[in-house]
Amino acid sequence: ILKLKISKTKFSEKKITELRKEVMLKYKFNENEIKYLVFSNKVSNKAYKSNENERINIIFKNGTIGDIATVSDISNISTLSETVEKFFLCYPVLKF
Repeated sequence: ILKLKISKTKFSEKKITELRKEVMLKYKFNENEIKYLVFSNKVSNKAYKSNENERINIIFKNGTIGDIATVSDISNISTLSETVEKFFLCYPVLKF
């Protein structure tokens, strides 16, 4: 079973190396195998891809249409169009 940790900051090479050594000792993997079992990378997501000509409109029950930027509780709708990056560290569970 693999465990996944997610962080706003990159995991240090020292942390990854220590974790690889620990997993190698516990499960008897060699150095070629361990790179497939303990690894880190980043993922990114953009919730909303906007351009100036496109808007998200909301249709209300009464049939009226409103721009989400003016009717939403979100104080800064432009934050939805920003790319969010997170870093992850994946490794086998060390304790059962």
